[in-house]
Amino acid sequence: MDTIAAFLEDFYTSAYIADMDTYELIYMNKAARKQFNLSSHDDYKGKRCHVVLQGLSSPCPFCTSVYLHERQHYEWDYFNPITQTAFHLRDYYFCYNGRNYRVEIAEEASYSADPSQVILPPDAFINRCLMEANSAPDPKSSLHLFLKYLGIQLSCSRAYLYELTAQDCLNNTYSWSADSVCSSAGPIMLNSNPKLHEWYVHLIQNETILFSDCTPFKKDAELTAMLGLADVETLVLSPIMHGSKNIGILRLDNPSSQYLHALPGIIKVLSHFISSLLSRRDLIVHLEMLSYHDQMT
Repeated sequence: MDTIAAFLEDFYTSAYIADMDTYELIYMNKAARKQFNLSSHDDYKGKRCHVVLQGLSSPCPFCTSVYLHERQHYEWDYFNPITQTAFHLRDYYFCYNGRNYRVEIAEEASYSADPSQVILPPDAFINRCLMEANSAPDPKSSLHLFLKYLGIQLSCSRAYLYELTAQDCLNNTYSWSADSVCSSAGPIMLNSNPKLHEWYVHLIQNETILFSDCTPFKKDAELTAMLGLADVETLVLSPIMHGSKNIGILRLDNPSSQYLHALPGIIKVLSHFISSLLSRRDLIVHLEMLSYHDQMT
């Protein structure tokens, strides 16, 4: 380990070593310490990489460690919110004394430091999200964990799941809020507002809708009250499809602008998982009802 650290210390660009199992930062070279305004090794020793390098309280949703092994490294681009710098990253794996480590070498990207130009690795994010949701014991709990994970990792203020009823009504059946207060929990009639109906026409065609500025919609007092848009600046609406049929909508309020460009593709994949969870939930309810009636006869 000391040999690797000595080699990296005066490397021309930033580099760090982290424990892949505990996320503990083991080493940051001189360029990395300068990049993150750390005066000494003591400023990061014993701390987790996602805390020091990303400012996150939990492991990064885009962590690429799952793709690393002895014969394969991983290259990707990322805009770091702490340094406000776009990087081209090279991640490597090595094992030392029975522990698994990752080395990440970060070279400043040649393009401008604009988050919209940097790709969020969708496969890593999706895998993390599915792992989190699948850790729950039942579909209902999975859906709650799913919204919580999306909300936290995408820095949303709120996340909602609406389910469509036979009466063209959207019921908010699951929700998550950063401040534990969800401002839009009532049923929504799709034909009650022209703008809402216009959006739904696109949603039933399996199109994700992203509004980077909701200010124009707030002129419609009815729509603002119905959807609770008073404090919403950015809005993402994505259909939940069961085959070719729309069964609901996933809604994200105020996701970080850093992820907006990648969200439509990611959510389209995750919507299939949501549909599967809803089907499993309904099947369990149906089986429980059959079991109850069998006991009564």
